Amino acid sequence: DAKGYEEYIKKVVDEQRVLYLRGRISKIFRDGDKIKVWGVDTLTGKSIEIAADLVVLATAMVPSPGAKELARKLNIIADQHGFITEAHIKLRPVETLTSGIYIAGTAQWPRDLPDTIASAGGAASKILSLFSRKELLHEPVVAVVDEEVCRGCGQCVSICSFQAIELDPVKKVARVNEAVCDGCGACAVTCPSSAMQHKNWTPRQFFEMIDIATAEYV
Repeated sequence: DAKGYEEYIKKVVDEQRVLYLRGRISKIFRDGDKIKVWGVDTLTGKSIEIAADLVVLATAMVPSPGAKELARKLNIIADQHGFITEAHIKLRPVETLTSGIYIAGTAQWPRDLPDTIASAGGAASKILSLFSRKELLHEPVVAVVDEEVCRGCGQCVSICSFQAIELDPVKKVARVNEAVCDGCGACAVTCPSSAMQHKNWTPRQFFEMIDIATAEYV
């Protein structure tokens, strides 16, 4: 029961006379017929020594062996350990950088039960919000290709983190999936022929803004 998680710990401590410490263990060794545990109580900063009959170590939590491969197929980011990385730990904690893909629970990092349920609820609410309206809103600044200039080199395809660009097999030019494009600008910077620009964010618009901003000083 996730709601009673903390209450359960308090109940066990009060009723069963369990010593509950938050500590950092430095050494575990056998001393006669006992097992000695040395450590530090991280709340008080005091050293602790416990003579125990039995010591049970908590197994470390690791991601699924196929997590990195799944991340590669979905074009999302996994950290060096294999846990899936969120778009922003504070502002977008259950979203990935790829639109429409969300994460929850221990796929993101080791969690306890209440935190897992909370993250799952957050991801579910994000998904349900997509079905609550007939149309999806998208940022107006997305990549656009000037087909007359594009030479189909494919550099924009390889640089795109969102897999929003592909080469048209017939026209031999780049083609942008505007629904997936995040407007990051990586493709525009990479394009050697300047065929890749952004809607509502073109170099011409920049130059005009600069001209207006500096007109009174010229």
